[in-house]
Amino acid sequence: MADNTAQQTPTPSRRVVDLLQKRRDELLNIWIKERLDSGDFREELISKKELRHQSRQIIDMLARSIQDANEKDFDASEFDEMRLFLNEISRERAVKGYTPIENATYILSLRNAVIPLLAEELENNSEAVISETLYFTDLLDRMGLVMIENYLRSREEIIHQQRADMMELSTPVIKVWDKILTLPVIGTLDSRRAQVMMEALLQKIVDTGSTIAILDITGVRTMDTLVANHLIKTVTAAR
Repeated sequence: MADNTAQQTPTPSRRVVDLLQKRRDELLNIWIKERLDSGDFREELISKKELRHQSRQIIDMLARSIQDANEKDFDASEFDEMRLFLNEISRERAVKGYTPIENATYILSLRNAVIPLLAEELENNSEAVISETLYFTDLLDRMGLVMIENYLRSREEIIHQQRADMMELSTPVIKVWDKILTLPVIGTLDSRRAQVMMEALLQKIVDTGSTIAILDITGVRTMDTLVANHLIKTVTAAR
């Protein structure tokens, strides 16, 4: 009998799933209230309705992932859906302008709703409260790390794209007359920018059928051998 009873004892993951499913709405309300009352909620970045919808998705997805998982490891395939969703909202928040701390705090704050309810459910079993708290805290920590990692990766991609866009904008090819182009070069000229400048000029020559291209280098800060070589390569390619 003792062995059967032991086998029927709910595991930490099972207890968490039961709580997430049975008291989902209550958890959601507590979590949302905690977020709205926090100093880092910014309604200009996310509406209350969108926050509620996103948070409900996380609770439901988390319950499904834990229920299906045969192990506690957040790297298990059963958590793929959860990780993908965290990736999506991390990138979305990076684009909107959230800070890394705000991004991680959103997920980690779920413990403030879950742990008190776990303690309430297991008020006569302090050992179970401890094991549940440790299990869920570890899970949220892993989720928070995923949020931070993907946020930083997304920010790097955004910055890289913005840098590329600025580089293209900094090398405008202007049509000043029929078959005459001018390319004003301003600032520092390195090999990467020279390549972008050359490609932009050649494409514009092809598009317009121009026969004359004027390179205006009065705005170049430093004129040395390296810069001269870049300019010579551009002129040679244009010919």
